[in-house]
Amino acid sequence: MEWREFEDLVAKIFEANDFKVEKRVIFKNGRKHEIDLVATRFDKVFCVDCKCWGMGRYKKTSLKKAAEKQLERCLKFKEVKGLKQPVYSLIITLHEEDLIFHGKTVFVPLSKLNSFLNEFEMYEIEAV
Repeated sequence: MEWREFEDLVAKIFEANDFKVEKRVIFKNGRKHEIDLVATRFDKVFCVDCKCWGMGRYKKTSLKKAAEKQLERCLKFKEVKGLKQPVYSLIITLHEEDLIFHGKTVFVPLSKLNSFLNEFEMYEIEAV
């Protein structure tokens, strides 16, 4: 699957769960930043990075770097937009695994995204 198809599929899953979705959100805060998807429903905002890379021997390091960069983008997005509601940092992957929590960023496998959104309240995820 190509990255654009992957992003479109993730957007469709959010839309099927009654989220308003903006794709490829670009903003400036000192420098240019891009968030793959911003999904909003009620008082929650999800900043989503779609990663269709595989996991090799450097998995732990790759996850940590991706989580830190995504969290930074989320914080800057919230600041630039002046948002008061909770913003959640998500990375959606093709890699089949359980949910992985790194700081305030959650890695969600594509196959578990729908159930994650439906059961979101049961997870104690810290917003930015």
